[in-house]
Order: sequence, then C-alpha cells, then structure tokens
Amino acid sequence: MSDRPQSPVIYAPADDPAMAEATARAQATFKYLWRELTWEYRRIVPGLELSAVKAAFSDPGGTEVEHMWLSDISFDGDVVEATLLNSPHHLETIQEGDRFQLTLRELEDWMYVMGGRLYGGFTIQALRSQMPPGERKAHDQAWGFDFPPPERVELVPDWDNRAKPSALGRLFGKTSPAPESDPDREHPMSENMAPSLEQAIAGNREAFFSLGEDGL
Repeated sequence: MSDRPQSPVIYAPADDPAMAEATARAQATFKYLWRELTWEYRRIVPGLELSAVKAAFSDPGGTEVEHMWLSDISFDGDVVEATLLNSPHHLETIQEGDRFQLTLRELEDWMYVMGGRLYGGFTIQALRSQMPPGERKAHDQAWGFDFPPPERVELVPDWDNRAKPSALGRLFGKTSPAPESDPDREHPMSENMAPSLEQAIAGNREAFFSLGEDGL
C-alpha cells in the first residue's frame, strides 16, 4: 500500500455539465501546474505537499470507468507522464504505481497543495459546490486540506500575502481568506534567480539556447 494520501471516492454523473466545464478549465490552465512543478523540481527543500493530475481509466473492452489521480508528473510539451497514486476499486488491469502517458485532452484535472492549501482541483470544487454544508465539511476533513470557497478555484498562491491555515481552521473545515492572485505574474523563484541566470547565460549562451532531450 502507498503512504500517500488516500483521496475519497466520489461519483458524479458522466454527463454532468459542471464536471465537463471543470475539465475544460483544467485542461486550459495546466500550464500553471507545470510552471510550479518546474520550480518544485529545482527546490532543495520541497515546497509542495502534493501534486497530481486526474484521468479516466477503464479495462479493455469494459464499460466501468474510474477517475483517478496520478503523481510524479513529467511533461515534454505534448505528453503528460505520471504514476497512479492508488489502486482502483473495480478495474482489474491497472494498479497503484503503474506509469501512464496522457495527452492534455485526456487530462481531467490537476491540483497541487502548498502550505496545506489546495490550488487547482477544478472537479473537486465542482463537486464541493453541489454538496450540502455538512457533507462538504466531512469531505474536506477526509482530504485534510484547506480549500477555497467552492465557487472559486485558485490557480496560484497569493505570493505577497500567503497565510498558512490554522490547525483549528483545518480541524473545523474553515478556509482561510485569500485574495485572488494574478496567475501570470512572475514566479518568485524566477525573480530571485534572474541575476544569476543572466550571468550564467552570458557565460555560455549557446548551451542555454540549444534544445534538450525533451525539446525544451
């Protein structure tokens, strides 16, 4: 068994328009997850508690579909590669730890957790918005994260005013207020590294502008 967080299983109708809209928004904003991960992979001390993408799976020839989360994410500009976080409940041909390649069209959602707070999670927020308060509180406690209000998806932290949720706030399912942040502002790590990067490029410009193994 994995020691990763076990996400609760919640089923939604396959033709739910709110979920379809959430998936479309997740696909359109995947770049914000990948930007954060490119910096995460450069950190000496990890800054994220969790990062994951979601996709639909089924057995060959089967009709049963499970929507599952994957982590250990890589991306080459076209294909997302990630590892299944948990074993399915009903499918028989896949299991926890299997590695999959996904196109962006196959991506259903993305999320990451920083400072205990959820970013992304479009389908999660769509489901939370349909829950009565008591069910939503139980859901949030089962996940163990600090969630934005259900009608809002936060793409990036508010870097200027980041506040960690209190232990009591998490315990009682209360979210800490966080203002909307411009997702396209320069990442703080990019700002911090700019002087040293400029110096490194000046010293070996040709190497910096040649394509690597992933075409980047």
